[in-house]
Amino acid sequence: MALNGANGATKEDMKDALELTGLTDEEINTSYNSLMNLLRSLDSNVIFDLANSVWIENNFNVLDSYKQTCIDYFEAKISNLDFSSPNAADIINAWIAQKTNNKINDIVESPIDRGVVMFLINTIYFMADWTIQFDPQDTEDMPFYHTDGSSIDVKMMSVKDDFKNFSGTNYKAVELPYSSGFFTMTIILPDSDVNIDEFIGGFGSDNMDQIINGLSEPEEISVKIPKLKFRYKLRMNDVLKAMGMNSAFDGSADFSRISTPPLWITDVLHEGFVDVNEEGTEAAAVTVISFGRGGGNVFNANRPYMFVIRETKSNTILFIGKVTSPHIDP
Repeated sequence: MALNGANGATKEDMKDALELTGLTDEEINTSYNSLMNLLRSLDSNVIFDLANSVWIENNFNVLDSYKQTCIDYFEAKISNLDFSSPNAADIINAWIAQKTNNKINDIVESPIDRGVVMFLINTIYFMADWTIQFDPQDTEDMPFYHTDGSSIDVKMMSVKDDFKNFSGTNYKAVELPYSSGFFTMTIILPDSDVNIDEFIGGFGSDNMDQIINGLSEPEEISVKIPKLKFRYKLRMNDVLKAMGMNSAFDGSADFSRISTPPLWITDVLHEGFVDVNEEGTEAAAVTVISFGRGGGNVFNANRPYMFVIRETKSNTILFIGKVTSPHIDP
């Protein structure tokens, strides 16, 4: 949705970062819409809900053409809201909670920053039973070893049945299907002498393709995985900048397909939740993009500057100084 509002260099930077270069808006949008419909309709026994929304500050004007694009391709709910209201964040968070089965409740902070004029929000909720479930009676306390060699006891689930699997150069993988098999969890386990962070750092789409294409026919294998429940939060600004989207976050941003007043992205927030147990998996995620008024009228004191503290009636200068290397004295 953010890409559909971008123009010029900002649009090209975003397409490069998202690996969509060479595709038209129509191709991108119809592909996304088709994917939404596919994911929702694959398996009636799997709960899959994907929702989008656009929240606009009451006094901010968004182009009708942009709102219509969000409705047509992303089935987005469009809402105007008084962001200065004390319960504005609660209203947005309540929509997110409803769409994630109350697994994510408070990602938008209150009060909403006065500079924010729009939120773009995407939610995903997933709940499915394993095709081959783990027997709770087989779950027992077992050690889980950290990278540094230390360990903790965890609830380790166990099952022995026929599963697709794959052996790589320094890892092995197993695929655990949900319901009818249209959704799966692939667990990729590096060898015991391989550092997980280094492994992930060298793992790319080619490796994932190798696993998918190399999965064996189902064969009997004993699988042990920990029962777990965790939550993850990330402010994605720096990640997206590192991917090449710098212009979307500064005064050079061009989101002229959203509004005439200049805009830039102030924050991209992501939160995920995963619960893996003997019956199956429940997972939820939300991504929130906030936009602030921006564009050419930007003051960024990121180089040496002078400051003056004065009294404005008589214009008496009380302090004057120069800052060349900001620091905080103890």
